[in-house]
Amino acid sequence: MSKFLIIQQRADTNLPPETLRRLLPSQITYMRGLRQSGRVEMNYGFAALNGGVFVLDVASHDELQQILYGQPLWSYLKTETYPLNAIEAVEQSITDMLEKNAVPA
Repeated sequence: MSKFLIIQQRADTNLPPETLRRLLPSQITYMRGLRQSGRVEMNYGFAALNGGVFVLDVASHDELQQILYGQPLWSYLKTETYPLNAIEAVEQSITDMLEKNAVPA
């Protein structure tokens, strides 16, 4: 499985209020389903902005795309996606790099 940090904000400030009222309940249900299935590990809304952040755990890039594009509000969202590594893997990479590039005394 691969983990991705997803940051989303409303992209279209001209989104008609009736469209938002129609799609928002479906978006909430969609995200709740992802949390219940374990695909979303954590999910936070921004306190003073329209949007939020979540960590998505998927088997492939295809699954990532299907989940993101499946959001009812997808067409109205600005999305940033960042692949994540476990901190242990990052620490090991740094250690290996330091050892490889060590300057002899």
